Amino acid sequence: MLRFIRQGQRWLVTALVAAIGGVFVLFFGPWDFSQTAGKASAPISVDGVQYTPDDLARVRANIEQQYRDSLVDQFDAVSANLQIPDRSVRQLVDRAILASEARRMGLAAGKGEVDRLIREAFSSFRDSDGHLDEEQARSYVVYEWGSVRRFKQEVRTDILLRKLGRVLLGTAGVSRAEALDSLRYREEQVRIAFVVLDPNTVPDDLEVPPSDVEEFARVHADPIRKAYEADLSRFQLPARIRLRHILVRVGPQGEDAARQKAEAIRARIAAGEDMASVAREVSDDQGSRKLGGDLGLLPVTEVSRTLRDAVDGLETGVLSAVVRGEQGFHVVRREEARAAETRSLEDATPEIARELYRRERATTQATERADSLEQAIAKGESLEQAARELHLGIERTDFFARRPDGFIPDLGNSVEVQTAAFAARPSEPTWPYPLAMGDKTVFIQLLERRDPDAAALEAGADAERDRLTQEAQQRAEQIWLADRRAQLQADGRIFIDPTVLE
Repeated sequence: MLRFIRQGQRWLVTALVAAIGGVFVLFFGPWDFSQTAGKASAPISVDGVQYTPDDLARVRANIEQQYRDSLVDQFDAVSANLQIPDRSVRQLVDRAILASEARRMGLAAGKGEVDRLIREAFSSFRDSDGHLDEEQARSYVVYEWGSVRRFKQEVRTDILLRKLGRVLLGTAGVSRAEALDSLRYREEQVRIAFVVLDPNTVPDDLEVPPSDVEEFARVHADPIRKAYEADLSRFQLPARIRLRHILVRVGPQGEDAARQKAEAIRARIAAGEDMASVAREVSDDQGSRKLGGDLGLLPVTEVSRTLRDAVDGLETGVLSAVVRGEQGFHVVRREEARAAETRSLEDATPEIARELYRRERATTQATERADSLEQAIAKGESLEQAARELHLGIERTDFFARRPDGFIPDLGNSVEVQTAAFAARPSEPTWPYPLAMGDKTVFIQLLERRDPDAAALEAGADAERDRLTQEAQQRAEQIWLADRRAQLQADGRIFIDPTVLE
């Protein structure tokens, strides 16, 4: 660690302060550890610092309570328990590494310091006159830590970590100017105009001459075959059936009257009247009435069981008996039936060729338009002017700020586009180059920039400074601890009983 201090790595040193504060909470935080003392063996040992099953139980209880407090009703004990063992061990190992480092730097905790911190920690065990109930405090310590000696060891460790923090704080910090720059960067807003060219979107007005599709199919037989094979399920057709029916709903007249009406309708058709004409005249199914009762060619599984059963065993064109369904009484006739089949490549080729041709033309058109836009902008035209000349649609966003995911309202996610939007200047508002957003090509023009209020920046500077310091500490803590952990593991000075991870 001294090597880092000498090299002036303030941000790295600061990180350890966060670690110290965090591990102190593990033993003096607001959570209620309810584990009893157990065996005195040490399943975790790091460079001479040992932790018992009781220590591990306390940390596990603390972490579980954090999960419960943050997730509340969404807490899932099964999912949490998959993470808690590893996280518990990691916290104790990291605490031990820091304690070892404090000792290596020659830091110590005197008896007076230990006693004073204990008195502060156990203020809740005082009576109304301010006297400490030593028996109650001792019982609690033994219950939670197993022994007073063990408890004092951990208090001494906390003091060492506090001192380690004070030693390192002298070289740690984020300046107010850095905090102001960060606030300004985060709060700045812009509004842009943009043109999106999507090679995967086929314009509605794209012409597809049949002769071109035929030529495309002749030249691109192999890609068409591969497209057919890759999407074969699309051309696999299930068993289908076409039915024609007439529905008589049960109304106020009652069920018997409805059945008699349906029987009379069936008799008319059986006597030779055209079923489609009769359906248009009397059917209560408004959806199929205008179609003469035709339900269309549908997969068998999409036809109601009542109608399927009505024609089961009948020849095509034979009228069914009157049947009762959920909606009323039906007269049904099967018009057509087709077995399951797979359309051949030859049959599907014109359809696939047309799709591939349209995609190819859309890609070519998007590329040509992007080249034309770039050339017009290079000549000094604004995006808006160039887009109008090329008859391209141009859209405008509301004001937006920077986001880590690069999200831009009305446009989508692209860190590249977002970066360019904030890099553009009023003197040269049109970004000179095309930008990528997935498969799409985007051109942008800065419309307006909104700087954050100076007074608001000043008011938020201290809080931003604290936030930046904490973030830097957290990042650096992981880097330093990972490095130190690797060194100790390589030297064989970290022992973890595998059973504690179960």
